[in-house]
Amino acid sequence: MKTIIILFLSFTLYLCNGQEKRDSTALVQIETADGNAYIGKVVFEDLEKITLTTEKLGELTFKRMDVVKITPIKKNQLIGGTYWFENPQATRYFFSPNGFGLKKGEAYYQNVWVLFNQFSIGVTNNFSIGAGFVPLFLFGGTSSPF
Repeated sequence: MKTIIILFLSFTLYLCNGQEKRDSTALVQIETADGNAYIGKVVFEDLEKITLTTEKLGELTFKRMDVVKITPIKKNQLIGGTYWFENPQATRYFFSPNGFGLKKGEAYYQNVWVLFNQFSIGVTNNFSIGAGFVPLFLFGGTSSPF
């Protein structure tokens, strides 16, 4: 007897006359292949090009193949008209972790002066765990490297 497994995949692609619908009030940052970044609102987007309205440069049109990344911007990241990216050091001081935990799935490895090592991971949004080690030969211990 043969068993037949049918898998149904469901997705929605919002296309209307070749134009993709996007929230026109949401700010995005578009990074291009030449290393430039532009902040504005997407007013038109299809499979070949993206049109962005910026505050200072007006309306810009990019070829889709020149766009490397489109990042949505939260309102609290725009301060005085300047985009502030998230702080990659928000959960640690120079040598040690601080009281702010990592989000679920976030992790980092820190190595200071090749000798002091630490690894931390966010288990849940409210619980992080970390471990560190120092080579024992620094304290006159065994000749093992850890």
